Amino acid sequence: MARKSSVGQRGGVVAGVGAVCVAGGAAALLVGMSGAGAGRGDAGRAAATARLRAAHIRQVGEVTIASPRPYFVPYSGQGPSLSAGRVAWTANSGQGATGSSIDRIYLYDLARRQLSTPVYSRYGVNGFIGDYALAGDELAYVDTGVTPARIFTWQVCIDDLRHRRSRVVVASPPGASSYIPPRIAFDGTHLLVLQTAILGSNAATATPENTVLLYTLSRPDQKPETLARIRQAASLGDPALTRDIALWTTQVFGRHPSSRLTAYDMRRRVRHAIPVGDVSEVAANGDYVVWKSGLASMPGGRIGLYSLRGERILSGDLAHGDKATFPSVGGDLVSWTSVDNSRVQVYSLAARRVVHDAAPVPRRVYGLSAVAGDTAGAPAAGWAVSWVYTANVLGKGPQRGYVVVRPVGP
Repeated sequence: MARKSSVGQRGGVVAGVGAVCVAGGAAALLVGMSGAGAGRGDAGRAAATARLRAAHIRQVGEVTIASPRPYFVPYSGQGPSLSAGRVAWTANSGQGATGSSIDRIYLYDLARRQLSTPVYSRYGVNGFIGDYALAGDELAYVDTGVTPARIFTWQVCIDDLRHRRSRVVVASPPGASSYIPPRIAFDGTHLLVLQTAILGSNAATATPENTVLLYTLSRPDQKPETLARIRQAASLGDPALTRDIALWTTQVFGRHPSSRLTAYDMRRRVRHAIPVGDVSEVAANGDYVVWKSGLASMPGGRIGLYSLRGERILSGDLAHGDKATFPSVGGDLVSWTSVDNSRVQVYSLAARRVVHDAAPVPRRVYGLSAVAGDTAGAPAAGWAVSWVYTANVLGKGPQRGYVVVRPVGP
């Protein structure tokens, strides 16, 4: 049994290590409500727990959590994930240092003030955690192993944190190789998987096959719906789910690289392009879709906003400049990080202005941010924003990493 401790106060720094066990080859969190069986009553208890956690967030105010590792990866899909009073993140110790691989997911329960490590890569020193997403009591993630030839083998897993169960939803196909780990989006009901496989034994001449798969997790057979299949020099990215809409981008290579944003309506079973030009780093919540202008390889761009219901662009430049990156959206809040990692800003669509600015601090580097409803879908209770930063970068002494959770709203 691992150690367990926690210290915290309003607006202060909290830290601790939660109890973790390994069962069936997967790490499971030993923190959660006890309750009998799944069903309607179980769902009601989960919703009540989420409301209690949300009330605690509002009461405590901003919380800063000390990360066991100081460095955060600035890649899409690797930012903090906030849901139902918990925040999840990954971090490493720096290139060449012990713990340099992102081989685990940290989870902090804001109500219990308890830090734990519910997920370790099953591939050990050759493994790393790719995309991950927290939705209520479930945590979805891509667990990836790397061979000496830089070919990936992987599993997409979902861990039930409350009932201490883990399941593999999809794994890398036997006989196919991949130089790109899959990308995922997860909302607790659906799992969107963007998968790339190399068909053929010669990587130089083989054809990449890009597939978009949608899993409806309530289906007993767990068979996915194939939304798209692309056999050309292209790259899939930026998966997102909101309501009954799945979104992703397709970047096409060649003399004139370009990208397109695609939406799939699950109720109507219709796929269509959203005419917003070359965009990347897409996020969505409710009626809103946000993005960074330009291709994924471009450092920074303008933050755009699109209404799914109105089928129109509401703004092409929320950040008032082309130096923003990695947007997130929830309710009427949009957050982003500056391209030089010097600040995180939170913008209110209702107020039409920045309502919080995590401003520059000497030797501080900000990472990604996330906006989430703190009661699992009840915006009236307010929303919370989370972001990460590394302190004392290039300074004397050790570097330190922190995760901030700040309630915003009524």
